[in-house]
Amino acid sequence: MCKTETCVNACLQQLAAVLLATWLKILSVVQFLRHFAALLLIVIGVCLALFSAAVAFGWGHDTLSAPATAICLAGYAIVFGGYSLLRASDWEPLASTCLKGLLLLGSGLLIPAVMSVAMHFQGEAFLPFGYFSAVGLSSAVGYLWFRKYANRIS
Repeated sequence: MCKTETCVNACLQQLAAVLLATWLKILSVVQFLRHFAALLLIVIGVCLALFSAAVAFGWGHDTLSAPATAICLAGYAIVFGGYSLLRASDWEPLASTCLKGLLLLGSGLLIPAVMSVAMHFQGEAFLPFGYFSAVGLSSAVGYLWFRKYANRIS
């Protein structure tokens, strides 16, 4: 082998090492952006789902069960999108816990749903029983589906 071929081979090896290092840095930046976007989606989705309770009571006006239910379900979908971004990473258990916790909290609305229906038929205070029952049922079904989905993926 002549000296120029050895020099060219060394240069190509160095170029390959630099390209590999650059590619790994790009992948780490993409992974950081993916995790940041997922965190942002989870926070926004949780806030949106919690905000739906304020919409349900209508701020002193009539109750708004249908729009509040749609807002809550959109929040659930956004949190699930954040979970999907983190599914193959070390942060998956945290995202899964946030989604399960939110769905369990929503499932707890079945208790005030029963009480608000009873109060409504007695002619007392009018509570958004449509919101309570729709979000409570969809949260319970969503929780059961998510448990099955997460176990199947794992």
